[in-house]
Amino acid sequence: MTNALVLTAAGSSTRMGGDVKKEYLTVSEGSDGRISVLSSALYSFLSTKLFSFILITVPTGGEAEARRVLSEDNRVAHALERDGLSLLFAEGGSTRQVSVRNGIEALARGAGASGAGMPDVVLIHDGARPWVTGECIRAVLEGV
Repeated sequence: MTNALVLTAAGSSTRMGGDVKKEYLTVSEGSDGRISVLSSALYSFLSTKLFSFILITVPTGGEAEARRVLSEDNRVAHALERDGLSLLFAEGGSTRQVSVRNGIEALARGAGASGAGMPDVVLIHDGARPWVTGECIRAVLEGV
């Protein structure tokens, strides 16, 4: 069974206020580098070693900034290299529903281009929710 993740991070964070998207805020810094809300959420999924494809939705024109933020977390870079994964990105939309649809459509194109075909299971997770555990992720996949 192949699994994929669509991690949504296309929102504007307007309700939170401030100059930085909430997904890009720092939750810790140390020997692993700068860990952002987004990289923490992503790493939870990477640490399970159960995903063949990972797609992140971003605001229009926001891929470079998302890549920069994620590159500062050494754990993410190591896990991607270890598992031979490349991150896919797609522009989100005006609502979370549109962003998820855009993400799934882009995932289908990316998976098809790889020759692997569409994954059997696609999990959707909010990139502003960094504390999901590997145990929770495994339980959801087992339930599916």
